[in-house]
Amino acid sequence: MNAQAQWVETPLTKVSTRPTREPLALRALKKAIQVYSYISNERAGKWVNSLWFTPRRTGAGSRYEHLLEHADTHTQLRFGVNEIPVYSWGDGPVILFVHGWSGSGLQFGAMVEPLIRQGYRVVTFDMPGHGRAQGDRTNVFEMSEVVQQVAHMFGNVHGIIAHSLGSVASVLAVSQGLSVNKLTLIAPPADLNFVVKMFGQQLDIPEQTLAVHRRLLEEEFGKEVWNKLDLTLHSPSLELDGLVISDLNDDEIPFDHGELIARHWHNARFLKTHSLGHYRILKDADVLKEVSGFLAE
Repeated sequence: MNAQAQWVETPLTKVSTRPTREPLALRALKKAIQVYSYISNERAGKWVNSLWFTPRRTGAGSRYEHLLEHADTHTQLRFGVNEIPVYSWGDGPVILFVHGWSGSGLQFGAMVEPLIRQGYRVVTFDMPGHGRAQGDRTNVFEMSEVVQQVAHMFGNVHGIIAHSLGSVASVLAVSQGLSVNKLTLIAPPADLNFVVKMFGQQLDIPEQTLAVHRRLLEEEFGKEVWNKLDLTLHSPSLELDGLVISDLNDDEIPFDHGELIARHWHNARFLKTHSLGHYRILKDADVLKEVSGFLAE
């Protein structure tokens, strides 16, 4: 596929407009950060930095727990001191699912059986500190290493389907030499700077405290970390075929991030969906149809 990024739209679907109440724990965390920041931006920034590397086990994908009982293979990948569960179903070209931050491999549960019927072997796993995996902390560079190690367990990987921050981990893995034929990025963030801003907004982190967090990121990963995790800089060098999907009503990652990535990726096309948000996009029948067609091209 040598076409430039293209627009493909799915039909508009209705969603509930009922406002959601902020969880008490989140309100308490925001208040604690603000109080701590008033006392010391430096100490609060170090605490925020620790929170940054600590995913929440949300139980995402729990409605698909039954799939684990019928997995064709279940193995444990040793990553550092932690063990990571890896599951697979079906037989044929390998499709690897890569979940995002505070997610789990089962978030792709709606895609498992349809892709098996299409003749693929689908593989899912949980990142360190996520789902059933051991560990409490991780980062996107570790996530990228896990992607590569799981891929090597199964040999040739035909396609990767990645969601949110898992998209960044997957692009890093491909950029570092992982051979894949097809790469699908769903709701991908374009760059680290935006993710940090979003993190600050979600927790109402004062700017001076967030600045400490930024400095600590640079101290740990180098001042070039912002470029290393900028998908618009990686996209031009991606030689494999790509499909980038973003939703117009995604409250976490704006859809124009996906459009921007696809615009820089010469072998990719862009799919804009409506009213699916950040997570329902993984269960939508029209999205699955587009992904299935892309994998089969």
